Amino acid sequence: MEAVLGLVEGDGPGAVHDVVRDLFPAVGGQAVHEDGVGPGEFHEARVDLIGREDFGPLGAFVFLPHACPDVGVYGIRAGETFLDSHVWKPQLGMRVLLLHKDRLQAPRWFELPAGFVFHIGNACEDRGVIRLDYIRSASAWNATTALLELMRGSYEPHEHPPVGLVALDLQTGRARQSLLPMVGEFPRVDPRVVGRRYTQVFAAARLDAGERPGFDGVMRLDVTSGAREVYRYGADVMVEEHVFVPQPGAGGREGEGWLIGTALDLRRQHMLFSVFDAQHLADGPIAQGELPRVMPLGLHGIFVRA
Repeated sequence: MEAVLGLVEGDGPGAVHDVVRDLFPAVGGQAVHEDGVGPGEFHEARVDLIGREDFGPLGAFVFLPHACPDVGVYGIRAGETFLDSHVWKPQLGMRVLLLHKDRLQAPRWFELPAGFVFHIGNACEDRGVIRLDYIRSASAWNATTALLELMRGSYEPHEHPPVGLVALDLQTGRARQSLLPMVGEFPRVDPRVVGRRYTQVFAAARLDAGERPGFDGVMRLDVTSGAREVYRYGADVMVEEHVFVPQPGAGGREGEGWLIGTALDLRRQHMLFSVFDAQHLADGPIAQGELPRVMPLGLHGIFVRA
């Protein structure tokens, strides 16, 4: 799955035009939002491309706009920071634009409750229903407030994003969302199942991190049953994104491989690099290296075989 974030200036209702053409020429210039964007404002949009040729019989694109947070260009011009210029507008809701790759002139819109999404794990078509998972917040507090507080050296727990499962029913035109009682971020799947039917998502997990920000564990989630397996590093360890590395060789089953990632040991001021058997996370790392100093925390990683 590929994703692009774009900022598109609007001149009023119906004027956010050519956004998809700017981001993905193949989609043909559908508007991301036809109302609610005022003059001089930037609308934040995310385009997620599912599966391309390996998407199965449907072969569709999913376009998921972040309809609630807007970025006011006048605030930026007046000297506000990029984060300060964000405005939370839940009245805009959140909509999903679905385009079949062979019928780009026939968009379909689905409605979802207002919310804020940073990351999507995977999506697939399953017997007339498009299923996807994401990490969803009830508001844009993490973007509008939490990041600012962290940069100023303060943090007050407010909300933590749960895992969300979404089903887009192609027959009824309705969207269903269910939220699971687990907090996580940075969802990853076995790259062999991107855009295909899947069951497992790996993510950083917030299990019992206390009053500090971030995550203290990793988890493997079964999106069909809601069951999960977790490993907790500990309250003194801040966990970063972990990446799935498939076991080499043809015919491997989904989830067979390793989960690798970094973490900051806050008490000892050491960086950790851990390797897990992805199917036995609870057993802990099968290998772990340490760097006896602190490195800047990152966001995303990718594994490339040598």
